[in-house]
Amino acid sequence: MIDPLCRCIGAKLVWSISNFMICICMASTAVISALAITKDDQQVHTNDSWAKNAAIAVFAILGLPLAVISLAQ
Repeated sequence: MIDPLCRCIGAKLVWSISNFMICICMASTAVISALAITKDDQQVHTNDSWAKNAAIAVFAILGLPLAVISLAQ
C-alpha cells in the first residue's frame, strides 16, 4: 500500500505524514504512561487492561510510518 500511495500523492507527502504520525504516537505514549501512574503512590499499575490495550494499539499504528522509512531507504 505504501508504494501506490507514494505514486499517487508523492513520496515527500507520504514521508511528512509518517513523521507526523510518529510524533502523535510518541506523544500518546507519554500520555498513556502518565495516566497509568497513580497520583497517590506513584506506582505503575501493570494490571490495567486499558493501558496495555492502548499501548499495543499505539505500537501497531507506529508500524505504518516505520514501513515508510524502511521502504524509502
